[in-house]
Amino acid sequence: MILIATKHVSLRDKLATLFRGKDLKIIIYQPRDPTLIEKIYSEQTSAIIIDHHWERFPQEAAIDILNCVGKQKPTIVLAPPSKNMPNDINPPEPWQRLVAEKLTVLQPDQFQDIIRVIEEQGRLEGLQKRRMFIPIYESQSIIQMIRKDNGIGIIAITVPDLSKIGIEYGIEVSYQAKYILHHLLLSMWGRKGCFRESDFICQKKKNSNTYFIFIHPSRKKGKIPKSGYLEKIANRISHNIQRDIWNKFFFRSPPECFPHTLKSVPIAGVGSYTLLHNPCIDIYESLEEAIISSTKIAQGNIIKISDHQREFIQAIVKSEDLLFPHFQGVFSLRSLTSDLLKEAKDQNSILPLKHLIFGFESLIRINKAALEKGPPLFIGLDTDQMRPDALFTMAKSVNLSLELDQTCLKKAIQYQEKILGKLMINILPRNLCYIDRIISDWGQSPNIVFEVSESEAINNFELLAQSQKLLESLHMEIAADDFGTGFASINRVIKTRPQIIKFDRSIIQNIHADPIKKAYVKGLVNTSSQINTLLLAEGVELWEEAACLQEMGVDLVQGFLTHKPQDIDTLTIDLQSDKQVA
Repeated sequence: MILIATKHVSLRDKLATLFRGKDLKIIIYQPRDPTLIEKIYSEQTSAIIIDHHWERFPQEAAIDILNCVGKQKPTIVLAPPSKNMPNDINPPEPWQRLVAEKLTVLQPDQFQDIIRVIEEQGRLEGLQKRRMFIPIYESQSIIQMIRKDNGIGIIAITVPDLSKIGIEYGIEVSYQAKYILHHLLLSMWGRKGCFRESDFICQKKKNSNTYFIFIHPSRKKGKIPKSGYLEKIANRISHNIQRDIWNKFFFRSPPECFPHTLKSVPIAGVGSYTLLHNPCIDIYESLEEAIISSTKIAQGNIIKISDHQREFIQAIVKSEDLLFPHFQGVFSLRSLTSDLLKEAKDQNSILPLKHLIFGFESLIRINKAALEKGPPLFIGLDTDQMRPDALFTMAKSVNLSLELDQTCLKKAIQYQEKILGKLMINILPRNLCYIDRIISDWGQSPNIVFEVSESEAINNFELLAQSQKLLESLHMEIAADDFGTGFASINRVIKTRPQIIKFDRSIIQNIHADPIKKAYVKGLVNTSSQINTLLLAEGVELWEEAACLQEMGVDLVQGFLTHKPQDIDTLTIDLQSDKQVA
């Protein structure tokens, strides 16, 4: 609803006719109306067009009121032109102060400018749905809500992780992450299952990571909400915001997604607090205490969410049926042809490539059907967000990545005798350093290649060297995984002496059209021949990529071009159970 309060009758009538023609609700008041102040603060009022002078208030008081209101909703002040300045110069004091605030100061005869400001900035009915900013917190309008409803519900949302991003990744990345959070909250305003359009959201201060939602205690004036009502809303908001954050993190589609440089998912804490109006207590003091209390509860909620995530990962680690492997083929590249690929595609089978099989990589998958049958996740996520990368990101944040990694190793090794060639299994460096303890109950398991993740630093090469000697005695090998990213380096290759180096997909993608990537890979091809190491290109999706790599002398290939991951039963049938590799 647009509030028009002006003594300029012709302007008022023109605006009223225009807005009614656009099917917009308007309300017209006289500046001297004693109930005007109540309508200005009303949550039903989405935009204001008002005279600079009210007969019931001194000019200074009107400035203070409109400055407060202007932080919450679009406000156009109609001020007379200065007698000493041209019309395009800022109005004289004290109205100059308004220009720097959340107000637009125009003159009554600037009709087109008034319309332009309203239309271009989306300052119309249903403002919350189209608003491009969240106002800064100020107490006046909230106090009016408290007095009107005899209380208020406060929901605090805080994401302290965003403060650390600027230090670790740079200011620009921090700003982008805060921008995503800001617009994520805007998208929740009025959305079903979040909070109502009539509720009011604001930011604690500029660039703050804390927000407040002020909710009417009940839909009926003066009614006390049922016990747990506000907490239920807070839990719903917590679930939605954490789910949306994970969507913006793992299902990244520019421009509104978290920067790819981020490696951990921010946790949003949500806390609730109900404030009842007590006329015997200073209302400003009560509101400030309620703000502090809701924020503390939100901060405690972050610990609670982290605990739930840890419990969830522990349940995954201990479970028998929530994790299972798929297997993707690794093939000799030197004899691969486009005709063989076409034959495999036409038959929808790996069989035409069987004679080129070097081995298979185990890729962990999550049994979502079994997960849905279990208890709720209670971590703000849905089962469709449970991808392996998300699972390991969560495990790292709660210091359980090693345990999850060990579980994935055990799941893969169960099928070692059912596949052709070598079994390639991902492993974290810290687990590899203690591989003797991990494989103690594996029995005889040769032809295993441990792919050492490049996402984690190796801090003790001497300990790793001892593990390598054990692996060599057991006819097991090491591969440097994701080479070209993370902690990968030539120095690391020299120290670890892997039998296989796997190029990361980022190096392989469109390599046939990138001279720099070609030169990089060609250099490694020359080096690998000196240190007796095989080169494997993973993530190959185009024949042009494979042909380019083949020409340069890369040994092995893996990716959707040659084989999409399969479960062990489907793969066994596809290979017709013949285990001889040519």
